[in-house]
Amino acid sequence: DSFDIPEPELGGTDGLTTDGEYLYLRNRYRGKIDKLTKEGVWVDDLHIPGGTIAWTGDYFWTTNSCDKGL
Repeated sequence: DSFDIPEPELGGTDGLTTDGEYLYLRNRYRGKIDKLTKEGVWVDDLHIPGGTIAWTGDYFWTTNSCDKGL
């Protein structure tokens, strides 16, 4: 299925992951992650510095938010 991204006029996306319940969509230009239902309904936003995101089952991992690696 598909849905419109939150705030498309403010920038595109830079990553997508899920924790099994919610989708987490990285906003390319705003430095935040939008928390969405699987139907694309906005729930909350998280402020996690960095670039592309991944969910490990316990934590978010991201690139470009520290001096070395992930």
